[in-house]
Amino acid sequence: MSLGGAGANDNNCGNTNSDALHRAICRSTNAGLTYAVAAMNNATNFASTVPAVYPEVLTVTAMVDSDGAPGGTGGGPSCYPSAPDDAYANFSNYAVASTEINHTIAAPGGCIYSTARGGGYTTMSGTSQATPHVSGAVALCLGNGSGPGPCAGLPPAPIIQKMRGDAQTHATDANGFLGDPRHVLSGKYFGYLLSAGGY
Repeated sequence: MSLGGAGANDNNCGNTNSDALHRAICRSTNAGLTYAVAAMNNATNFASTVPAVYPEVLTVTAMVDSDGAPGGTGGGPSCYPSAPDDAYANFSNYAVASTEINHTIAAPGGCIYSTARGGGYTTMSGTSQATPHVSGAVALCLGNGSGPGPCAGLPPAPIIQKMRGDAQTHATDANGFLGDPRHVLSGKYFGYLLSAGGY
């Protein structure tokens, strides 16, 4: 999901604060649908942003990788030259409290070549560009052309934790990014970098 607005998590699927979007997401996750949602691009804690704050979704922050290799030596990407390689995207929202941290993951979101509104292709940056990486990885974890994947048959909450767990297992000091839990920024949690190689 590439959308967001002001709101809060009532820890009751929207039944306490009359949040229709939260109710709908809870109903569909109860029916087996896994959501990957953009953390949004306000460079702030997403605790006041829906649907990113809902604990039932996998919330995606953005990082920048200019060369596809670890080490942070690639320099700034051409469309975003002020951004260092292998670092959090300075526009990305992030988590602070454990209730948000527990469903947060990071993916590349700087200078992503993508389809454009109105047709054709363009290069864009944002957590909405990071989220499709995670959606695709979830789909591969559920299965591919050769058969079911390691997420097959799992409900959404364990799928979210598997995605986050696999990202954490794959992380090293060398292959992460500035802002991940191995390269901490005080007061800002962007999550471990998505790892889809096992799917």
